[in-house]
Amino acid sequence: MLHCGMLKEMRASTVVDLVVQLAALLAVCFIAYSYYAPCPVMHTQPTFSPQTQDVAGRKINEQRQEIERLKLEIAELDASILAEKQRQDVARKQLNNAPVEKDAVPWDFVTETIYYVTETSQMSMTGHVIMGPFAERRQELKALVERSRTMLIELAGAKNTSKSPKFLSGFVRFHSMLGTDILAYFANDKGMQYALHGTRKFYTPAVINSSPLKKNSHLLHLVMPLAGRLDKLVFFLDTFIGVYRKDSHVFLTIVYFGTEKLKEAQALVKDKLSGLTAGTNTLYRLLRRDMPFSRGGGLQHGAKSDERWPPSLDRKSVVLFFIDVDILFDDAALLRCRHLPVRGKRVYYPIVFSHYNPEIAYRHLDDIPEPRERVDHTYSSGLWRAFGFGMACLHYNDFIESGGFDLDIKGWGAEDVMLYRKFLKQRKVTPMRAVDRGLFHIFHEKTCDKSLNDKQMQMCQGSKGASEGSHEQMGYLLYK
Repeated sequence: MLHCGMLKEMRASTVVDLVVQLAALLAVCFIAYSYYAPCPVMHTQPTFSPQTQDVAGRKINEQRQEIERLKLEIAELDASILAEKQRQDVARKQLNNAPVEKDAVPWDFVTETIYYVTETSQMSMTGHVIMGPFAERRQELKALVERSRTMLIELAGAKNTSKSPKFLSGFVRFHSMLGTDILAYFANDKGMQYALHGTRKFYTPAVINSSPLKKNSHLLHLVMPLAGRLDKLVFFLDTFIGVYRKDSHVFLTIVYFGTEKLKEAQALVKDKLSGLTAGTNTLYRLLRRDMPFSRGGGLQHGAKSDERWPPSLDRKSVVLFFIDVDILFDDAALLRCRHLPVRGKRVYYPIVFSHYNPEIAYRHLDDIPEPRERVDHTYSSGLWRAFGFGMACLHYNDFIESGGFDLDIKGWGAEDVMLYRKFLKQRKVTPMRAVDRGLFHIFHEKTCDKSLNDKQMQMCQGSKGASEGSHEQMGYLLYK
């Protein structure tokens, strides 16, 4: 494809050639004309033979035709230059508005038992490229396959198949604006294979309900288990105080395990929070558990215990927020935690953004930013902790009716997943799983206790490995 500049150069050279040719033609015409023009001196008309006149006339006609042809070429060249300029203008506009590569919705490859994920959001959340589809997608996929099978039977006719076609494999994509597409491959009992492309459009958007968001609609009860880690406790309490100034309809329960540093923890909590009151009610309590640390046991005790609970507050009408000491949160996150759970219908499991090891993530900086300054959500600063189910927001009654945590689980991990699975199995209360931009897991060195069982050890080591840094950062450290 010629560029406009090249065409301009061609036009310039061509015009010069045409001028030369036109000059030559004019010279020929002048010579030919001189045979016919009267002589200015003799004032006599020259005579020529008929043959000479015929030759001169043909030459003049030929040159006139050549002049007309050259004029047409010049006009065509002008049109070409104009068309090329217009094409480049259109291309430039399209380039400025062109979608990026990620705008195209990818297709996932599926079989009856395996789901090969290509969607970027799913890979970043799960860390896997091969997985079973999430519950809602599994149901959607099953419905699409069954509908495709029915359509195939109708199209093929009963005489071409005596049994229901078998689904072999296919491609499926979920478009957030348009619906779901499936390209499915089937085989009948005679070995003949079929391909079917189907789609399922979304319904027209409709408003289900609408309600104002109020900070004082429900008391939000934060429950946090703890053993030692007083440096993290200072950071957590400072965060709590800062958020309390914007949202005071909260109550904090700290369940402390063991006796090590217990007095220091009690003094620290009293010193930090003693001024926080709502009328005659204090807004915090520290409960002691003289036993080995159990996260599930601590959360359950903090949620159910009447010990040191203000009498004027209805403990059973609160929304519980199960949280850890290494979580940074803001008032917007508390507002979502208060309003997203729906009594008897929905519990909220926020996905927090987990900071990478700052020594790795910010190795290129002279000064590592403080945790409160690391509130951006970038690939190099952390990851969405999709493998963690420890943060949960739910109504007290929904927690009690679920049966609570499995108290036979000791140490770190698994207790939160088991509670989440309870809600999935009972189907009455639906878990809502979503990233929450106001919740951050602050990086800390993780030690996996050798007393953990195999499943807990695997979960602990997996969490430890994922929290160190991105693949690129870890690769740089490995191969530098």
